[in-house]
Amino acid sequence: MEGSTLEWLTKLSDVFKLPTKYVALLAFVTGAVLFSPQAILDKLHLSLIPATYGAVVGIVFLISSGIVLVNAWCEGVCIFRRRGSLARRRSQVSSELENLDPVEQAILREFMLSGSSTLKIPMDNPAVVGLSAKGILERIGAYGNYSLDGMMFPFRISAVAEKHITPDTLGLAQFTVVTDDGKLTLTHEGFEWVDERRPEFVIPRRERW
Repeated sequence: MEGSTLEWLTKLSDVFKLPTKYVALLAFVTGAVLFSPQAILDKLHLSLIPATYGAVVGIVFLISSGIVLVNAWCEGVCIFRRRGSLARRRSQVSSELENLDPVEQAILREFMLSGSSTLKIPMDNPAVVGLSAKGILERIGAYGNYSLDGMMFPFRISAVAEKHITPDTLGLAQFTVVTDDGKLTLTHEGFEWVDERRPEFVIPRRERW
């Protein structure tokens, strides 16, 4: 008897290793057997189960329901923490974007000039390192190529930062105009101003001296 009980408990423990959705289904079924009116159990030919296996069904219901509740609680806590972390990150990135130095602004303007969401830039450039540490830039490739300016890797502006970048963030507020179709563009003076302040690594070396 003791051996069969141990075997039964082992099989039961294996059942609770199933994914939560199956444990939830088990809780629902055992709960239905335990709490359904007798008339419904008779129609489903399940009327003998509560009387014969009531204790087993009850234990399975309690354990499976407990597992579902604990998993639901843990998932809720994780979601709450993720949302809180994302809100803090958004606030931090927004604050960092308001305090960019001219070199950092110039690097971000390169994305605007290229019209591309990704750019190959030197990952060991101090300004690139700073923008990455602030959560404004993200490296998206595992492979780069060597240049005289350092290792060039593809980067993109993070999704959080992209939502907070404005002409003022890039130092372009005084040069920004709205076109007839409602898009933002720069004045001629603005393009000249930007061209004079591009990052050193995009300027051909022969033109740096």
